[in-house]
Amino acid sequence: MIALERTAAVLLAAGYSMRFGDSNKLLASLRAKPVAAHAAGLLSRLPLLAKFAVIQAADEDDTLADLFIADGFALIDNPCAEQGQDSSVRIGMARALDEDADAVLIFLADMPNVTEDHLHALAEAADPARAAISSNGAHRSPPALIPRKIATAILADPSRSVRSMIEPAVDVIASDRLLADIDTKADLALTGARS
Repeated sequence: MIALERTAAVLLAAGYSMRFGDSNKLLASLRAKPVAAHAAGLLSRLPLLAKFAVIQAADEDDTLADLFIADGFALIDNPCAEQGQDSSVRIGMARALDEDADAVLIFLADMPNVTEDHLHALAEAADPARAAISSNGAHRSPPALIPRKIATAILADPSRSVRSMIEPAVDVIASDRLLADIDTKADLALTGARS
């Protein structure tokens, strides 16, 4: 087990929403609030050591940044967002370890259905030498809780993908609905319809 009080959360919000169309999916309305507000609000209810939101450095619209600040997140600009998700993970992970965190919780800002119980289950399943990763039984995805030892190794070897370095890890099983992320407007409509 890793205590949430010793865990720093890194909320990834620096993507380009390319499959969503002409607007930022994280600001799209879902259940009467922006998509990103669901993940941010959930993390704000937990007794975490620290909370960081990784955003695009070049984003001229402050709406998303303001949303995260209102929920108590420190912002991290990713100047290399075009390099993909791993760049945001590494930037956020480095900042989390600077806070002397025992573990880093990696979370996607476009996952509105994750529950507090699931995050507690990740914390229960992880330990100082083993990560805990969400899974539907066939595929792994965030949220993932990565202990300091593994996070340090990931940062020491930027030539390898984060996914390839998370082992050893235990899967924490959850439903497809809980682990759904929003990439398209059809995803948004389906998630809203299932609410």
